Amino acid sequence: MDATHLSSPGAKGTNWRLHLGLDLGSLMVDHFEFTDWRVGESFDRFPVIPNELLVGDRGYAHRDPMARVANAGGFFLVRLPWSVVPLNASGDIPFDLFGFLRSIPEAEARESAVSFVASDDSIVKCRLIVLRKSAACAEASRKKVLSEKSRKCRSIDPRSLEAAEYIILLTNLEADKLSCHQALEIYRLRWQIENTFKRFKSLLNLDHLAAREPRMVQTYVLAKILGALLVEDLTDRYLSFFPWGYPLRASPNLALAALQTGP
Repeated sequence: MDATHLSSPGAKGTNWRLHLGLDLGSLMVDHFEFTDWRVGESFDRFPVIPNELLVGDRGYAHRDPMARVANAGGFFLVRLPWSVVPLNASGDIPFDLFGFLRSIPEAEARESAVSFVASDDSIVKCRLIVLRKSAACAEASRKKVLSEKSRKCRSIDPRSLEAAEYIILLTNLEADKLSCHQALEIYRLRWQIENTFKRFKSLLNLDHLAAREPRMVQTYVLAKILGALLVEDLTDRYLSFFPWGYPLRASPNLALAALQTGP
């Protein structure tokens, strides 16, 4: 899941937001919602199917939407900013995040059992999965943090620079269903939705809005999304064509390891 910003002609900032869901197995769009800029990124923008794994970046690391995914029988895998979700180790004991991070050797992944408390006081049990970046990648990430803070004229918390040295993920899917390394590999595939946005914008000019009036903008964007879905459907039919009427074997190129999350 991810969202992209769209702006009306002459606008100085973001006017609209397109929320998109991409099935990583087929690389096809399976859900979208078009809202104004005031509706932020959240798992609440998407239906939750029991036993389905929802993958999102830092913008989706919000306690209540993640709790609602868990309560609906779904699973989440999100990139976790260090300061957004207070984590507990057991009971009400706060989890020492940076103590855990500092114990991880370079280029090694480790995990720990944690939990968080939603606004309704429900407790969601999770796994914190962390990978320490290589020295070169860590330095590049620190420079990115410094550049962003400077651009926004904000002071820098030293912990942000330290956290930039790690990939930090949070999931409520059990280790016997999704290993530490599988979680990292699946999150790596999240960039496919970024490629989808780029494709829509470059081929369909999705980001070139031809209207300002809200209803016209909605009609314009939804018509383009409909066109994109038709292209995806035709492409899938072309790739799935077999002169003899059936595939000889499963195609491995788009297949993901099946997550056996239910009976």
